[in-house]
Order: sequence, then C-alpha cells, then structure tokens
Amino acid sequence: MTKITDKNLMREYAKTFSTEGGKRVMDHLRNYTIERVIGPDVSNETLRYLEGQRALVKMIERYIDQGKKGV
Repeated sequence: MTKITDKNLMREYAKTFSTEGGKRVMDHLRNYTIERVIGPDVSNETLRYLEGQRALVKMIERYIDQGKKGV
C-alpha cells in the first residue's frame, strides 16, 4: 500500500469530509462497509471484495485524521 506523504492532499481530505455533505457521505460509506454484517454463507470472493471496500474507507478516515492534525 502506498502511503500519502503530501500534507496538502491530506488537508484536502479533511476539508472535503468536514462539510455536512462530506460527513453524510462518510457515514454512508461506514454504514455500507465497516458496519455491514454478512452471514456465514458468504463466498470467499464477496468477503474479499467487502474487505477491500472496508480498507478503502479506513484509509480515507486515516487521511482525514492526518489532515486535521496537520501531519
């Protein structure tokens, strides 16, 4: 995984998702991925796909946090 070191880009993540609309979008993404519960009969492919989505949402959340901190 590539780590973003561009502080300006991380600030853009923080700025974009700090609006009311951005917060609603992140809530939706979290509910659709992180908070989503799947049953035991899910296929390996579906599980891998969902984990990829979860990883992307967590990455965005990290960038938002780093942007807010000015890291």
